[in-house]
Amino acid sequence: MPLPDSPAQELRKAQALLASCADVSRIEMMIPDINAVLRGKWLPVDGLDSAYREGVRLAGSVFALDLWGTEVMASGMISHNGDPDAVCYPVPDGLQLCHWMEPPAAQLLVSMYNMDGSPFFADPSHILAALVRQLQQAHQLTPVVAIELEFHLLDKAADPQQAQESTHAEVYSLQELERYRPLFDEIESVCRQQGIPSDSIITEAGANQFEINLHHQPDAVQACRDAILLKRVIKALADKHGLIASFMAKPFANDAGNGLHANLSLIDEQGRNVFCSPGPGGSALMQSAIAGLLDIMAESTLLFAPHGNSYRRFAPESHAPTAICWGVDNRNVAIRLPRDAGPAMRLEHRVAGADANPFLVLAGILAGILHGLDASPAIPGPEQAIPDPDEFDSVPCHWDQAIALFRESRVLRKALGGRFCDLYIHTKEQELATLRSRISDVEYERYFLQS
Repeated sequence: MPLPDSPAQELRKAQALLASCADVSRIEMMIPDINAVLRGKWLPVDGLDSAYREGVRLAGSVFALDLWGTEVMASGMISHNGDPDAVCYPVPDGLQLCHWMEPPAAQLLVSMYNMDGSPFFADPSHILAALVRQLQQAHQLTPVVAIELEFHLLDKAADPQQAQESTHAEVYSLQELERYRPLFDEIESVCRQQGIPSDSIITEAGANQFEINLHHQPDAVQACRDAILLKRVIKALADKHGLIASFMAKPFANDAGNGLHANLSLIDEQGRNVFCSPGPGGSALMQSAIAGLLDIMAESTLLFAPHGNSYRRFAPESHAPTAICWGVDNRNVAIRLPRDAGPAMRLEHRVAGADANPFLVLAGILAGILHGLDASPAIPGPEQAIPDPDEFDSVPCHWDQAIALFRESRVLRKALGGRFCDLYIHTKEQELATLRSRISDVEYERYFLQS
């Protein structure tokens, strides 16, 4: 079977990289599951050639696991067909060294294929790649993407709630950045070693909250891989420095939540940004793209807010939008356009939380853009201030509502594939049932003795 996306030159590069560090003890083969949790297996160092030439067998049901790592039996991928293997191949530049580990190890990022070499239906990276190809073939346009990730840093020895309450936000604080300089310096160094195109670091609106940006690039799939690997680096190095890095959407009730903001423009075959226009609202094509995104925003929300906690992040008069609207230089809306961006004209999609799977976030965005270009839905005017909730539809407020809207979406079923949509729904329904089965501390606090 041919090597999908892994030509001989990729193997030679990987061999050279591995040879540069004689102390590497193992290779951690990893694949992001449906929730972007990295799963996989350890390979011996001498198994590198085989991984590139023959692939690595792994059960396809790795994509039928919920956030707790429990098999989703309703998917039919486990008991109905005997839980068969698929084959995983390294992605381009998939092998990287992990110098922070002791002893040093290497990581090998892979994607999954059927045994005949065709893309595995449940691998979100393939879903996104197919939508990129559709945009290129149908409209001769390519997305240029940059992702921003927000997260909290907490001392491992401290109680999270008390640690949060004892500090206050220092937005754009250079002093706060300096306090964590050893960690951020090491994050920057590892990103450089691994080819992760990290950019600026800022303090955010929450206590001990930060944001790291990634550079724009014309490869949406790689942009998502970079985001997933950046999260891995941040969490691993925070742990090394005695800290916890959390990308939970809303870790603290009275503090800002963590978002995943996706900046996106479209370029034509000559490399021109087709969103550019003298006016502040972008070109007619950009208006169509925004209209499509707004039109399916509610039914797409489950991709942007995949967990129960995700819905705590949405709040009126916050930078986590609730109203389905757009605006120029307005951070209170779902889709923000920068003012006077010139050749860098783009839209900033602000709905997703940092807990979301980047592949599925961008898949949902591209599905909306394609819908706008093909169906030409009407676009409302831009919102200039804090949106009035009586004037706009809102994103779903509850997880079960979002699941129901996603289930009913014909646009997403066509864009993502019916089999994948069913799998995603089964996974989210199982996670919702698990959450509802847990008895909270508040219930014990109030009902156990008072009832």
